[in-house]
Amino acid sequence: MSPKLVDSLLGNSSCDTALMGEDNWLLDLFFKQSVDGFFFMKIDEPIEWNDWVDKDAILDYVFDHQRIVRVSNTMAELYNLNKDDLIGLTHRDFYKHDIAYGKSLCRKLFDSGKLTINTSEYKFDGTPMIIKGDYTCVYDDYDRIIGHCGIRREITKELEDQKRLQQSEKNFKTFFNSIDNYLFILDEQTNIIKCNKAAIDRLGYSLDELVGKKMLSIHLADEKGDAERMAQEILQGKRDYCPVPLQTKTNELIPVETYVNWGEWNGKPAIFVVSKDVSKLKISEEKFAKAFHMNPAISGLSTVDSPIEYIDVNRTFYKKLGFTEEEVIGKNPETLLRMDRSFRSRLIEVLKDKGRFENVEGTIYTKSGEPLTVLLTAELVQLGGKMYNYTTAVDITSIKKTKEQLRKAKEKAEESDRLKSAFLANMSHEIRTPLNAVIGYSTLISESDLELDEIKEYVSIITNSGEHLLQLINDIIDISKIESGEISVFHEVVDINALLRDIYTVFCKHQNIANNDELDFFVDTPLDELVVTTDKTRLREIFENLLGNALKFTELGFIAFGYKIKDENLFFYVKDTGIGIPQDQQAEVFKRFTQVTGHSKKKYGGTGLGLSIVKACIDLLEGNILMESTPGKGTTFNFTVKNIAE
Repeated sequence: MSPKLVDSLLGNSSCDTALMGEDNWLLDLFFKQSVDGFFFMKIDEPIEWNDWVDKDAILDYVFDHQRIVRVSNTMAELYNLNKDDLIGLTHRDFYKHDIAYGKSLCRKLFDSGKLTINTSEYKFDGTPMIIKGDYTCVYDDYDRIIGHCGIRREITKELEDQKRLQQSEKNFKTFFNSIDNYLFILDEQTNIIKCNKAAIDRLGYSLDELVGKKMLSIHLADEKGDAERMAQEILQGKRDYCPVPLQTKTNELIPVETYVNWGEWNGKPAIFVVSKDVSKLKISEEKFAKAFHMNPAISGLSTVDSPIEYIDVNRTFYKKLGFTEEEVIGKNPETLLRMDRSFRSRLIEVLKDKGRFENVEGTIYTKSGEPLTVLLTAELVQLGGKMYNYTTAVDITSIKKTKEQLRKAKEKAEESDRLKSAFLANMSHEIRTPLNAVIGYSTLISESDLELDEIKEYVSIITNSGEHLLQLINDIIDISKIESGEISVFHEVVDINALLRDIYTVFCKHQNIANNDELDFFVDTPLDELVVTTDKTRLREIFENLLGNALKFTELGFIAFGYKIKDENLFFYVKDTGIGIPQDQQAEVFKRFTQVTGHSKKKYGGTGLGLSIVKACIDLLEGNILMESTPGKGTTFNFTVKNIAE
């Protein structure tokens, strides 16, 4: 800097006026256009600065007596002040927050004559800032320091940005090297320019050995072509990943899924490569495949999203359901197994919402159409990077059947126990009544002097009681034989008209008919002759039990029995105008020891075996029985038997 320019800048009046005018013009132009803060500070009196002076005392003097004499607009803006506000300010004004720090900066400047340094300072409103400064001492002709000039620029934001950038780079490096996947950055010629720690450690190379290598050099020679082709397809969006394994320095193959993308590195086009090690996944998938195909339950893998179709099923699936591979793979499970659509839709909703469901009972069908009851369990599984529906179906058809059989057997056993109790209670009454009559009237006959008419009456009562007791015993024996399967069928030619007339004659003598003028009894034989080949004894037994039942429950009106021909078919019937049977009890009357409820057994009596014997005999004769009944109006039984001669 020229002495005259310095004099002009420091305000010395002894300089040449013309020259000073030219210099001032240049300085004004510089100060106005300077992008950095430019300033000059002058010391009131020049100072000596050498090893023989008291530097601390001089610094104390300078701190209060060196003032700003010229300043640029940018310098004023740096402190959020006007230029005039800065003129005359001393070091103490600028470093009042830390006087010692300010003096240390002055010492460094005076020691070297020049100083470039970043300093921590404050604006006059208290805002902290970092200043980058370049300072130069100004000397007189005697090498005394008369002031200094400087350039200042705030770098607070620049340093913060730099710090964030450094932290970001550090974070990226940490992140880059903490990822388990193998990361590579390639140039446009596919040379490796960077890779992470996982790649270095797993491949067995050093960083220097990998950098500069072709990416294809860490693949098997025979598979380099496939790897290159697949990488191009990935970059073109035609493929998701490349499955070609990587080769380590020791020639070990690492199963990977490699993903490739274009990007930029250090301002240049680059290729980013991520290779995911799927060694454990491969082992896991192999174990899954083995367990899948050995599973004794019906198992299938299907897609999750439309179109939903099977991609694989196990051996049990083919064996249990009877399909072939061609009939299963690529087919919709709902259609193939004929599952209820709404049922399967609900299961799919649960699966997508919760990821699994288990032990849901449903029905599927085999190839032949046989229904199977199964317990369905499903879970979303990831295989080869894709989600699939893994479903198992445990066949519980036989278990369900067994449970149903056990339930029916239990109900039957409970019913048998109930009927046994009812039977024993009923028998105690039914047996004692006729026995009491026999014993009582026999005693009267033997111990009393009775008239002949009284003796005949008592003998009649004894006879009827004996017949009733005999019928009771016969019923018990018959039902026991039927239950044990000891009754055999003997087929013979039967004259139906003769049989019915014989039954009619016998029942006409029954006291309920013979002594009741309000009850009519007749037989209906519409054909002159009717011959049927069947078991005469069983047929007679059917009629006798039905008629006996009618006599028991009919006091007024009529009882009729016989047969009729309808559409060339023979139907037998027994009809009465008795008490009738309510609709809700009609299905029960053929069960053992059952009578219509709501009617006193003391009034009507009986064991409740008659209709069950009728039903059993008709079954033996391969026939059917139907009943029509209205409470208070009467009952009609229509039945058929098989004619062996036809």
